[in-house]
Amino acid sequence: MDSTFKIDGGLFIATGSSGMMQSPSDSSTQNILSINFEKTLNSAVCIKDLIGILPSKNYQSLIISTPNIIKNNSYKIYTECTVIGDGLNGIYKQFNLGELYKTVNISNTITTIGNQGGMGNIPGMIPGRR
Repeated sequence: MDSTFKIDGGLFIATGSSGMMQSPSDSSTQNILSINFEKTLNSAVCIKDLIGILPSKNYQSLIISTPNIIKNNSYKIYTECTVIGDGLNGIYKQFNLGELYKTVNISNTITTIGNQGGMGNIPGMIPGRR
């Protein structure tokens, strides 16, 4: 069983516990931003001039991929944002910025912020078997 997935277009957003997030494949053709926060959040996170996200449950990890994330561009990520208006499934186009979390430069297909807490390669486990 493959332990990665490939993103080749569209909008992809996933939130969850850092220890349970599955990593996207570096063979993806669309840029991916993977954020692992130091603490569990229960409020909106925003990427300035791009998107506001308000998950329905607490989360510690966020993976986002959209054609608007462009290689060699820098993006400011904010926590504690206030979303405005009606969103669609927790996604908002209008928001007030909260507290600056990080500024990131997209240098690779997958840009990761914070510690990877995923299941990954656990000693004693045979890849592809459960």
